[in-house]
Amino acid sequence: MKVNLLCLAGAGLGLISLFLPWWSGSSQDYSLVRDVLLLPEVYSSGFLLVVTLFVVGTGVAFLSPMGGLVQLPGALGFIALFNQEIGTRRGSESFELGVYIGLVGAIVTMVSLLVPIGVGYGLSRKAFWKSLSSANRFLTVGWYDDGARARVNLLAFTGAVIAFVCIALPWTTVTTVPPATEATFAEHPLLSFLDGERSSAGAYVFIIGAAASVVTTFGAFAQFGGLIWLWWDLRDSMGINSYRFPWGQATDEVFGLGFYIGIIAIVVVAVSILLPLGIGYRNRKKSKLSRVFIWGKAGPLAY
Repeated sequence: MKVNLLCLAGAGLGLISLFLPWWSGSSQDYSLVRDVLLLPEVYSSGFLLVVTLFVVGTGVAFLSPMGGLVQLPGALGFIALFNQEIGTRRGSESFELGVYIGLVGAIVTMVSLLVPIGVGYGLSRKAFWKSLSSANRFLTVGWYDDGARARVNLLAFTGAVIAFVCIALPWTTVTTVPPATEATFAEHPLLSFLDGERSSAGAYVFIIGAAASVVTTFGAFAQFGGLIWLWWDLRDSMGINSYRFPWGQATDEVFGLGFYIGIIAIVVVAVSILLPLGIGYRNRKKSKLSRVFIWGKAGPLAY
């Protein structure tokens, strides 16, 4: 039995940070979930993406240190985009404790992927070099296999990354129509369909599928179901006059870039089921489980 205590520490710090303020201003504190994810239309697609990456990566880290590959870019992206997104727009804003705890948690998770420390792991130099090619580091909690070599379906993982990117991109775009000057009226990322009058369960299903795609190619089926569900819920509201300016200007709403990038993400993961490409797949093409799980053990008898 092995337990990567270092990874659990990183995941725990990330989870704690979600309940702490990440920035403050005008005598008010702001958190990621309450003030960003539940108010998506206030922020840019890039900012929504990095916040989503951190939240999803934190959840994945409880299952696998691979969550650090999503968690750390999210934390760093938040810091990089903060002044552009919030500081210059609202004035005297400053980082709070949640940012620092979240960043430390993400770094700890990443370190635990390279150097797993905890119950069942050796601390010698030989154990360290062996862990670099070992599949034992892919699970936060599991059974230790002394001879396990690592396997990663890079094509499927690429599809999961594309899915995360599309979550923050506009899924519908509203523009004015002639005779008025054509201009973009509004853009709605997938997160905007989680709550409000146009909320759709399909948005939840797609996001869950994207998170699952970090672990299994079956996440593509959830993404496909969520995309179709969302399309069905929105089909009657698309087109001319689905939205209007306050003074009655006609508008046209169409599916945006995020919707079509989401289709590409699904196709990439689906192809990776039929044609797994990555590290450790030599002599593994006939293994069904190696097509289901994105990362695991190399070798003809392993998963």
